[in-house]
Formats: sequence, C-alpha cells, structure tokens
Amino acid sequence: MEPGYFRTRAFGNINHVPPRVSDYASFNAAVRDVEAGIVGNEPGDAAKGVSIMIDLVKGTGVAAGKEIPLRVPLGADGWGRIRAKCENMIKICDDWEQVAKSTDIAQ
Repeated sequence: MEPGYFRTRAFGNINHVPPRVSDYASFNAAVRDVEAGIVGNEPGDAAKGVSIMIDLVKGTGVAAGKEIPLRVPLGADGWGRIRAKCENMIKICDDWEQVAKSTDIAQ
C-alpha cells in the first residue's frame, strides 16, 4: 500500500530532538513546518483506509476477484503523488529511449 496522509495522531506525536549538526538546522526546521501544516489537515479517513487495507490483504470487498498489484495508492493525495511519479518516469523513458536502447548487442 502507498498511503497518502490520513487523519490520525501520527504527525502530532513526533518528538523532535535538537539537531546535532548545525548544517541541518534549517532543513530540520523546514520539515517541522511541513509537518505542522499537515496535522489536522490530512485528507484521508483512517477508518476507510484501514478497511481497504483489510480488503487488500484478505482479497475481499473492493479487492475481491482482483489481482493485487505490488503497490496500491490510498487517498487522493497518495494517488496524485504516484501518478505524477509515473508520468515523470514515462517522460524520462521517452527522453532517454535511444540512449537506453543503444546498449543492446547489435543483431
């Protein structure tokens, strides 16, 4: 499963320790800011997500009669990130097709 953000207490329970390397202080602060913007704004309903996960594991409900792929996106935000990644990978394949194929043994 490739879940997006689900409304749970997960991000609210993160215990940040002070950075030991000062070079990373601004990065750590940025991460905390992102996390703070997520808490309470997660688009996913955790109960619905868990229900789908159970269906996927058992092969019942929404998963009944389907071949379960290695990765199943859960949540609109998770789906969007995976879709964008796949579209980017297709662009890379298109842009680099000739280079990729140039390594084949000539027939």
